[in-house]
Amino acid sequence: MRRSPRGDEILVARSLVVLAAAAAGCWAIDTPSLELDDMEAVRRDARTAAELGFHGKLLVHPRQVAPVHAEFGPTVDEVSRARLIVAAGAELEANAKGVASDTGRMIDRPVIEAARQVVARAEQQTKERM
Repeated sequence: MRRSPRGDEILVARSLVVLAAAAAGCWAIDTPSLELDDMEAVRRDARTAAELGFHGKLLVHPRQVAPVHAEFGPTVDEVSRARLIVAAGAELEANAKGVASDTGRMIDRPVIEAARQVVARAEQQTKERM
């Protein structure tokens, strides 16, 4: 079977993996891209997987590491925003409040926890690069 650029023919299967992993409380890892020469195709496939909710992707060649990390790692803007949310969460806890607003968006415990995970992921990637 031929694969389309976005892999639409396996969208249902990929979505079910993400849902099952979330229900089990574990990470969802996507199938590998079999492209060995077209790293832009690997990047697109990784971007699609990240957008679907996967936490990572299997690799078949070391050349695939950089494009996959680029798509799964948080952006500088995402990390900056996450750090602001974590700081707001600390302020909420210090003032014994449960919810706050950040430019019209609610900040509560699940949002703060997601932000902590983004910051932790960014810090882990920084350590791995050293």
